[in-house]
Amino acid sequence: MFAFAGLIIAAALYLVNYQTWAKFIIFGVVAVAILMLIARFAPKTAEGASRGIWEGSIQPAEFAKLIVVIYLAIWITSRKDDLNSWGLGFLPLIVIVGFMAGLAAILPDYSASATIFLLGIMMFFLGGGQFLQLIVSGAAMFVAAFGVYFVNDTIHNRLSTFFFGIMDPTRSAEQVRWAFEAIINGGIFGMGIGRSLTKYLGLPVAHTDSIFAIIIEETGLIGALFVIACFVFLLWSGLKVARQAPDPLGKLLAQGITFWIVIEAAINMGTMVGIVPIAGNTLPLISYGGSSLVTTMAAIGILLNISRQGLTAKAETEGGTYGAVIDLRRGDRRRSISRPSRPAGTQR
Repeated sequence: MFAFAGLIIAAALYLVNYQTWAKFIIFGVVAVAILMLIARFAPKTAEGASRGIWEGSIQPAEFAKLIVVIYLAIWITSRKDDLNSWGLGFLPLIVIVGFMAGLAAILPDYSASATIFLLGIMMFFLGGGQFLQLIVSGAAMFVAAFGVYFVNDTIHNRLSTFFFGIMDPTRSAEQVRWAFEAIINGGIFGMGIGRSLTKYLGLPVAHTDSIFAIIIEETGLIGALFVIACFVFLLWSGLKVARQAPDPLGKLLAQGITFWIVIEAAINMGTMVGIVPIAGNTLPLISYGGSSLVTTMAAIGILLNISRQGLTAKAETEGGTYGAVIDLRRGDRRRSISRPSRPAGTQR
């Protein structure tokens, strides 16, 4: 059902020029903010995280990530001249990102909150922000994370377990230890599709956050490299779309969407191999979850639209350059320049 909805949304975003609906994105920000406030009062998981709306099928924080990328792309391109100003550029951007990240934090969904803040820093960097401002924003994110570490038991336990696991893998979180077992079971070629053992024996959330470990267990290192190669190809394709975008908005939007999807994938896969703290990020297009699937498909629809607009603009440019030469041959289908005439009496 969610895949079908995602296809419809992606098709619509592919067909409609992104410049047409971009001006109305503020309504999307308001809608997502309202959904996040509603989700605040939804039932919570055992760890205290929000289950979302509609029995957990709708996670507003997933929509917020894409909305932040779109909104910041529009905001940054419209304020290009003021971007390096601390008062007119940097401070308003921090307020915008902090607002959305704060809404995610009160759900509470701290992984989404951190991702949104990271997206804000990334978009500011891609838009041409000063290096000093990037350092300040990064330091602000670190201070916020440091504060949450001491006041929130869930974050404290996750980070502490992560640092212990770096020093000694046997002291890693239970989810990571089960993931290690799945990876060891998989070996080079895997145990075969559907033959995973850990997803039945105790690997938490095997169909969502831990799906990458199951992929390795069933398809081995070969399958893992294939999945990584797919995301690398998506990264290359997205940056190619950004390079050929018809305007600065399309370029920044394509870059933001591409890096967002790849960062989500990197965090998820990094968690399973113990090099990233447990964050709860999904593996885009693979993990079970309606909100993540619909949001990612919508993002890809926007990427395809930017690609189409870029190709159209390129074709029009080339047509304007060479159209005059082509038209010279359409009259009588003969060359526009006559052949040199031969002097009278010349033999063939």
